[in-house]
Amino acid sequence: MRIKSLLKYICFASIFTIVILGCKDDDQNENPNMAPLVTIISPLNNAAYNSGEAIPLSLRITQDAEIVNYRVLIRDLSRDELVFVKSEFTSAREIVLDTTIFLEVDESTEMGIEVRTEDSFGNQVDETASTFILNPPLGNKFTLNFNLEYDNEILRMNNAYTYPSGEQFELSRFDMYISNLTLINGNEEQLLEDFDYLKMTETYEDPALAAEGYNYSVAGLEDGNYDAIRFNIGLTPEINSTSPSDYPVNHPLGASSDYWPTWDSYIFTSMEGRMDLDTSNPDFEHGFALHLGSNEAMKIIELQENTTLANNEETIVEIRIDLRDVFIDQDGKIYNIQATPTTHSLTQLPEVRELAENLKNSINR
Repeated sequence: MRIKSLLKYICFASIFTIVILGCKDDDQNENPNMAPLVTIISPLNNAAYNSGEAIPLSLRITQDAEIVNYRVLIRDLSRDELVFVKSEFTSAREIVLDTTIFLEVDESTEMGIEVRTEDSFGNQVDETASTFILNPPLGNKFTLNFNLEYDNEILRMNNAYTYPSGEQFELSRFDMYISNLTLINGNEEQLLEDFDYLKMTETYEDPALAAEGYNYSVAGLEDGNYDAIRFNIGLTPEINSTSPSDYPVNHPLGASSDYWPTWDSYIFTSMEGRMDLDTSNPDFEHGFALHLGSNEAMKIIELQENTTLANNEETIVEIRIDLRDVFIDQDGKIYNIQATPTTHSLTQLPEVRELAENLKNSINR
């Protein structure tokens, strides 16, 4: 009986070992130790499209093992900025993405299609799988050239300036939303853009770019003659009633860092920097963050400017903003930045109104 039991144990152990080894072999067959295969079907490499037209995006990801996640990104390579993101967790062995996207640019731009994916064995892909060219739309181009200054000199971020009350300070950020950019001809109006976010900071960190100013362009426009330009600094109440959760993260309105939940408002204008209040130790020890928001902070700018769009050419209109005039109004009243270096509370709405009005009056003053 003991011998029979022993034989049964040996037989069972042998069968169990064979099963385990068989499973391991199956796993090894599933895991080729190779990364998933990515095939870009469209756009073809180096294909060209025009801004605003339909772009077919079609690709396939395949693997012998389960694919646990993937991300497809489209990046503006000239600006290193994401313009499209698609991501998903999955357990399939084949991913098929077949969609249509619409992208807009104002100048010819190389776009990169990046694919990141991983299978259940940890095999990964992280590569720029293809590139294509996105050209501006056909037609005329209208450009607002924003020239930031301080006391009639070209502004440079992180340069020392004298505040109207005598203190030394430096700016590290100036960005703002605009909305309802419109060309006007008598009673006729042409809306060029509903809204956008102007990231001017990077331009004014570089001396060469600062000398040229920050350009905001709208392309693909029909011929026309106009006698005025109108836009808002800030967002209209309708747009401002939305929040970043309503938009993708790469959308102009999708950044939570540019939104005040307690105010139910986007931050229309961001002015940040440091100030030296202790003259015995000039180290710019006090930071300031003047953030302007709420519907009351939106200001309408209308400029009488004869503008002609014709011959598929670019028309440039200069917008001059002297930031010294933001800190001191036309009557000589100086904004008390020592008393209110940050505007993040509803109790500071009077200061927000003061700065917003000064900003409006600083344009082409």
